[in-house]
Amino acid sequence: MPLELRAEQRTRAALQAVDDLLVQSGSCPRSEGELISARLLPGPAVDPWGRRLFYTCLKTSDDLIVEARSAGPDGVFWTADDIVAE
Repeated sequence: MPLELRAEQRTRAALQAVDDLLVQSGSCPRSEGELISARLLPGPAVDPWGRRLFYTCLKTSDDLIVEARSAGPDGVFWTADDIVAE
């Protein structure tokens, strides 16, 4: 399976863990440790390149923006090759 596809699967699984915690607790996780303690993740979420995922959980006046992001093959966040689940 291509690494990019595995990264998509892992970011979607991490996003699902954040969504599940939102349903359970009504709040965004303050750290990945909360997701692990709640048994929503088995351990730290890493992409296929061995780098940790980045989570965003931002409340705006109208919405809640939640995403999980892999830095992609280049290892640099917020570049064109990032793999994002939102």
